[in-house]
Amino acid sequence: MVDDNRRNDSYEPRGGSRYGNSSGGSTGGGYRRSYSGGSSGGFHRRRPRTRKYCKFCEQKVIYIDFKNLQLLRNFMNDRGKMFSGHSSGNCAKHQRSVATAIKRARAIALLPYVA
Repeated sequence: MVDDNRRNDSYEPRGGSRYGNSSGGSTGGGYRRSYSGGSSGGFHRRRPRTRKYCKFCEQKVIYIDFKNLQLLRNFMNDRGKMFSGHSSGNCAKHQRSVATAIKRARAIALLPYVA
């Protein structure tokens, strides 16, 4: 009789990761597996990232002008896609106003929809 829990040899239970920790996320305990095989046992401590800040909150900007193309291009990639608030560092309030300004500039053909 075949055991139902062992259907094939490569079965891995849910929540397992390829780095060896048992938590579901890849950033588990702040360690990541290194493939270099150094003398530290293969684990490196992650350095905390510097926190991104909202440039508009720092300068106390009230209105983001859609005619200021130099400013708006900082929040778009070269293909014309808007950066998310997470990657640009904007707060939610100013990210909404940046998105609105980019959409207005696109509508009157100051910025391209696609590059």
